Amino acid sequence: MNTSKIENKSKKQMRLAICFVLVLGWSQALTKMARAQECPDPAPQTTGSHLFRHVGETFEIPITLGDCQAISLTLRWSNGRNNGGLLNLTFLDSDDRPLYAKQVSAFMTGVFEFPLVPVEQQGYGLMSVQSVPALVTVQTAYPFGAPASFSYTITRANRRPRGRLRGIDTKLATNLQTASGRLLSTTSGYTLTEVALPEPRELELPEKRKTVRNAFRILLAPEKVATFGNPIDLIWIDDIAVPVFRSGETAGALIFDEAVLRNGAEIAVSNLAGSRFQSFPERLVYQSRSSGGDLGLSEEGNVVVAIKNSARVIGGRRQPLVQMQLRTSRPFPARDSALQLQVGRRLFVDELAGDFAGRTLTLTLTPEMFAELNDGAAIMAFYGKPDGSGASSKDVWYFGRLNKSVVE
Repeated sequence: MNTSKIENKSKKQMRLAICFVLVLGWSQALTKMARAQECPDPAPQTTGSHLFRHVGETFEIPITLGDCQAISLTLRWSNGRNNGGLLNLTFLDSDDRPLYAKQVSAFMTGVFEFPLVPVEQQGYGLMSVQSVPALVTVQTAYPFGAPASFSYTITRANRRPRGRLRGIDTKLATNLQTASGRLLSTTSGYTLTEVALPEPRELELPEKRKTVRNAFRILLAPEKVATFGNPIDLIWIDDIAVPVFRSGETAGALIFDEAVLRNGAEIAVSNLAGSRFQSFPERLVYQSRSSGGDLGLSEEGNVVVAIKNSARVIGGRRQPLVQMQLRTSRPFPARDSALQLQVGRRLFVDELAGDFAGRTLTLTLTPEMFAELNDGAAIMAFYGKPDGSGASSKDVWYFGRLNKSVVE
């Protein structure tokens, strides 16, 4: 009897041990699966190449990678006059069901970019699909001349929202307008003061996420404000605009990105539309304490696709135009206020057009208007007021600087 009880107890303990091992194994497997789904930050970009040697040869390009969001697939080829061929592209979902097919002529040298976003129509005549594919197959078709080479790049982004930044709120900004600080420079036109924040704040600055411990306050001399008159809405440091706050008879601005403060930069003021503008004879005096103080104005996923000469024909009249085409991986949200584009010290609203998905933006100008823009001018899209101070990163899209040498 006792022996039977001992055996039953041993069997129960063994079953519990087996269940524990199975549960532990499943838990570890699920943990590995969850980890495998995590997308690194920044998201990895996949590149590769292949050399086709006969008709009907197929090459597969995996698109999905963990929890990363695929943004675009770019194909490039460079073949001679007697080699190359037609490439049949088939976009498949995770169940290997075809979503979309496209044939590309891969003779000589060329590039084909396919946006991997769930929208119906992309700009420039490209069609997209209703869901992001998991796999793309590339197959050679007749006519074909061996060998035919091509390479590819998959651009990805992290689809999981990053931790919420504790940025600059209205209360903090108001306190910084009058808080005591360390005087950095003073002229007859302005004073520049460094003010310590009560606690560090984390901001999404161009090209970097940075913990900020100090703000910089520039205050204009009252006579400068009186000379310009009302309203003063923006203070410009070269081509970076910063919103103004009023303090008695003077006006000032707060700057959180130290790279904006470039020694010798021109200081100017304007109204909100930029139609009234006045530059100061006094230049900014500031000695940066950080290495590499160049102002980064590029944002990953934002790009100037092309700048093209074009024309609008109405009846028998042909009007020459210049169009700047922009694309972003951080879609412009729907807002009650208008999206604007800043190029240098020029602000544009009516000259803009975009797609319903909020990923493309086109600026259309006359050749005379385009000629007035300075080569190397900062390009930023924004809602509300132009703000290069670093405090309004979620409402500002950085597209680098204007390069007039790439005009097609």
